[in-house]
Amino acid sequence: MNLIRKTSPFASATVVLSGLCALFFTGLSAKAAPATWKVLRMAGGHRVSMPGTPSMARSVYHWRDGDGKEVIYALRRVRQGDLFYVDSVEVPLKTRKLLKPNQILGAQSGGFFGGRRDDKIVSRRALSMRGYRGLELIGLTVMGGKSVILRSRAFLVRGTLITLVAVAPNKMPLQRAGMRFLDSFQLASGKR
Repeated sequence: MNLIRKTSPFASATVVLSGLCALFFTGLSAKAAPATWKVLRMAGGHRVSMPGTPSMARSVYHWRDGDGKEVIYALRRVRQGDLFYVDSVEVPLKTRKLLKPNQILGAQSGGFFGGRRDDKIVSRRALSMRGYRGLELIGLTVMGGKSVILRSRAFLVRGTLITLVAVAPNKMPLQRAGMRFLDSFQLASGKR
């Protein structure tokens, strides 16, 4: 039984990421200025550091069992060849009752690694932060016609699916900036 519509919350993420990656590799050889890291304060009080000011988009994600508000933050650094992405999607109560948390967290693999012949999940591990379940995926995929390595971390927090993604060209290891971004994520303090 398909409990999630074919358009997963990460399908919209894939479209956004693919669009941003159209210029993904432009100017990789240029020397980049040092990044000014800024703290992004998200709805709900969650925080993450990004090397600059991201673009923001709001939309409605259509789950099979209802709609949820979606907020997307994206920052592409062309010269460095990397991309930082945060997606926050409300999960309807009916969906949360029908699906196990791991099924909701696993939805990201269907969006970022969308079944293309060259897609490959290299690593998958369970995470936990302040008692909330999470999932980390590392994989290879194609964006903007180029092979990239993608590391994503998703957390299901009080009915909201929060996903962080760092992308770098496949021939480069995930830069320190990508790991700094992912490791900087903090959940808001408060009751579980």
